[in-house]
Amino acid sequence: MSIGLILPEMGPMFLDPRSTMVAANTEEYMRYYYYSITLTLPMLTMFFGSPIFGDLSDRYGRKKILLIALIGIALSSFISGVGIFFDSIVLLLFGRALVGFVDGSEAIAQAAIIDVSNKDNKVINLSLITVAGTVGFVIGPIMGGYLSSPKVLSWFGFETPFFASGLLAIINALALVFLMPETRASEKNKKINWKQSFQDLAKVVYSKELFWLTMVFFCMEFVWGIFFQSISLLLVESFHYSAETIGIYMTFTGISFTVSLTIILRILLYFFSRTTLLHICAILMAVSGIMFWLCHSEIMVWLAVIPLTIGVGCSYNTMLAMMSDSAPEDKQGGTMGLATAVISLAWLIAAALVGPLTEVSFYLPYAALTLFAVLAVFSLFYYQKVCK
Repeated sequence: MSIGLILPEMGPMFLDPRSTMVAANTEEYMRYYYYSITLTLPMLTMFFGSPIFGDLSDRYGRKKILLIALIGIALSSFISGVGIFFDSIVLLLFGRALVGFVDGSEAIAQAAIIDVSNKDNKVINLSLITVAGTVGFVIGPIMGGYLSSPKVLSWFGFETPFFASGLLAIINALALVFLMPETRASEKNKKINWKQSFQDLAKVVYSKELFWLTMVFFCMEFVWGIFFQSISLLLVESFHYSAETIGIYMTFTGISFTVSLTIILRILLYFFSRTTLLHICAILMAVSGIMFWLCHSEIMVWLAVIPLTIGVGCSYNTMLAMMSDSAPEDKQGGTMGLATAVISLAWLIAAALVGPLTEVSFYLPYAALTLFAVLAVFSLFYYQKVCK
């Protein structure tokens, strides 16, 4: 929910001429640059932070490290909010960098779910945690849109959702302390090799099976990343959406995602193997990309998100379960951290491409989306070939 709160503000905060975050005479290309770097920084720092936090949770237990991550998220949200309040891009970027580094919380929570799961129910259990996040994501954008609107209260602004996000992280931390049991015993005698976290990531290159599985995961996360980091620009520039209207669109996206996780995923897993399911998901993503790219109508922007959320929703947890199955029990936290590092790398590259592509056309990012969905299909064929 805290992530959903701030998403609707990103586009208008830099592109709306009425925003004071950047000077009124700032060139359009510089506005896109600020927008892009604000999205890119968390992905860059997450790449380094996630494996470290994942390994720490394997040693000290999920609960303690998750608590540290949540406190860091709260602090970073407040720093970003203060930066926006004082129109300080430096403070905003520092807060965004910090939130990326400490945002190992999702990987740790996924590892905790894996701790209490077996091979048969792992995908479904992982989908439950994603559903929980998606429900928050459904509520978050609508609240974020209104929390940033002076029409609701005169003192509301782009910084308000960031302060609300920080408050939610604190509430979450308190709930963690009093309600969540530890799912993994502390292993204080276990030494942590900080280089090992990144050496494990490098090992992906040497294992053909893991390499192609990671390539599929990377391509699919790139698809999701470039959509999320470009859709706000498209809605603002092509259809003149406000933060409130973007919030409604994001909520619609979240509802479609929730339906995919709770209903469609279970149906597809009943009829298809995991690999076949991933083929279906990649094809749905490609179809969605073509709809976004070639059909420049407002109604199509709403319809195209449906096959995209089905593809992403059903593939994400399936991929996590397959990566989890390839790792030993005492490395589940580290494995989920590495998965998050792959996600951050995909989103980092997607964020770096959004600015240059949208300068040419606001629909061009969806051509890249389509291309990477097709690459996911080919990577799956190679993965199956290696497995045989």
